[in-house]
Amino acid sequence: MGKSWVDAGASGCGEGSWWAGKRWTVLACGVAAAACVVAAAVVVPVILSGAEGGGGFASDTRVEAGCNASYYSGVGATLRDRELILSLHDTLSSSARKPLSYRETWAALEVLDSGQGGCGPQKVSDIYSKACWLASHDRCGKSVSKAGQCYNREHSWPKSWWGGFDQGQGATTDLVGLFLVDGKLNSKRRNNPFGEVGKVLEEWPSKARIGYCRDWQGKCFEPPDEFKGDLARAHFYLSVRYAGVWECCETKVTNRTAVSTLAESTLRRWHRQDPVSERERRRNDLIHSRFQGTRNPFVDCPTFEARIQDF
Repeated sequence: MGKSWVDAGASGCGEGSWWAGKRWTVLACGVAAAACVVAAAVVVPVILSGAEGGGGFASDTRVEAGCNASYYSGVGATLRDRELILSLHDTLSSSARKPLSYRETWAALEVLDSGQGGCGPQKVSDIYSKACWLASHDRCGKSVSKAGQCYNREHSWPKSWWGGFDQGQGATTDLVGLFLVDGKLNSKRRNNPFGEVGKVLEEWPSKARIGYCRDWQGKCFEPPDEFKGDLARAHFYLSVRYAGVWECCETKVTNRTAVSTLAESTLRRWHRQDPVSERERRRNDLIHSRFQGTRNPFVDCPTFEARIQDF
């Protein structure tokens, strides 16, 4: 079974380079042997019959052992690669509730991180400095002058990578990709990608650091070891949840929801070296039950990662 992506705005037929190592095909309506699916301003999949068998998804809808069987009941145990991405995308999209407002994400994140990381029940912990903060009271205001002053909200996949605050189609307030962090470290990271630092420019007691990347040219931000897997799985989720939705942007490590080969290799390594923790499972359950209805498939079922060759 083969699959192509049809761009509703495309008027021609041909093959082009979506990005380094990421191939796609643009088909015009009326191309022989292809069903043309059109939806304004979105990219939609077309499944074609091929040498591997008949068209359509695999009929096996049994979710593999260890996953949340009821939530992923429509995700076949034999699906792989783009077919698995599409099936997970459909599951996440269909279960999503009305997005929170950006103001509402403060209180939601404080619920998610309350009493974690060795902090007391009235405190929240952040993933960059690993400090304990007094919930609500220690939120950052307009000015942050030093580390240890306040905590802020961090978009793990920077907003600029999908075009800005109003262009995320729900990603701006998607709690799976939002984390509480030290306000100063938040501003230090800016929109630099996550990666492993070769030449350190600045490092903090938590072992978070910023500097020049080991694996590609330019700067990157390296979080503490115990949160590398969390952030990798958040990236996998966002890549799947907003596949075919974001219309922007190309960066050093992403193009829309596609992740570059080198960055993807780093994230996969972090996913395997830092397995899912109880804190991460608790967070995932609360996001699903109390706030937005979605779950992170790569927390529930870490082996989904190995079944996707290319995010």
